[in-house]
Amino acid sequence: NINFGFDYNGNVNAFGLYYETREKKELLKTVYEGGVVGVFYLKLDYLTKEILFSKMSRVPDKLKNVFPGPNYSYVDKKDKRLGMNISNITLKPLRNGGLVVTAENKQNYDRNYYFGDIFVFKMDDNGNLKWSDSFKKKQLCLYNPIKNIGNCTKYFGTLSLVKNDRLYILYN
Repeated sequence: NINFGFDYNGNVNAFGLYYETREKKELLKTVYEGGVVGVFYLKLDYLTKEILFSKMSRVPDKLKNVFPGPNYSYVDKKDKRLGMNISNITLKPLRNGGLVVTAENKQNYDRNYYFGDIFVFKMDDNGNLKWSDSFKKKQLCLYNPIKNIGNCTKYFGTLSLVKNDRLYILYN
């Protein structure tokens, strides 16, 4: 999961989450388990294309326990997505050169949608993870095949903005 944006100087910011997976042999099949373990942040000079920094940071244990992990993430070899999707990765540059990032856990199962927790990451102007946190949010959109209704995805979601270096998160 990755997203791109620009800072106040026009430099390119790239931010994303990275996973670790393990192969596990079960009686009749091989499954993979794992989850999000860290973030990466890359800043590129827009004129020279020089990499200003490229950093990877492990997320704190308290946050690892919030991301869907081994309890939920069994998949077969054909599909290594780990049953989860981090979506709405939004980059908000700060005037001091830092970056605030929000992301949301979104899962899709047979036309049913689950919109889960929101994650926040604060990066300093050198690309280091200063802090991270999450807050609970659970929304479920169930599809009803008899009435062909359930397209509530347009009503659920998250919006974030930064004003005067303060982060505001809105969700319904």
